[in-house]
Amino acid sequence: MGTVKLIAAPIWSIVHFPLFQLGVVVAIILYFQAAGDPTISGKIFDALDKVTDASVELFSQLFTVKSFTRSGLTADLMIGYVYLVCLFILAVVRPLIRGIVDLVGWSNAFWLRSTIARERGIAAYRA
Repeated sequence: MGTVKLIAAPIWSIVHFPLFQLGVVVAIILYFQAAGDPTISGKIFDALDKVTDASVELFSQLFTVKSFTRSGLTADLMIGYVYLVCLFILAVVRPLIRGIVDLVGWSNAFWLRSTIARERGIAAYRA
């Protein structure tokens, strides 16, 4: 298990880098925008566009929004909404993965019980 962590450490450092996360979010937005209207991805982008437009209209009621500010607000709010959805999905998926690992360790599937127990023992000893 230590070698897996050793190999995964550089990958995690890249994934946790904020600029990489921003690039992933922008890539997701561009993917949804490029999708056709009748597809699921196109409908997701339409919903995101409507929420963003409603938010920009709300801000325009609070203060003066001209063309440059409107375009900046649109881009920033869209990035923010997609980032929040990704964080929500991650918060939901993380316990599911942890439960699957517990189930695999409990049932000794793939003969990983001793490896998981050893890793948890090391973590408990460090605490």
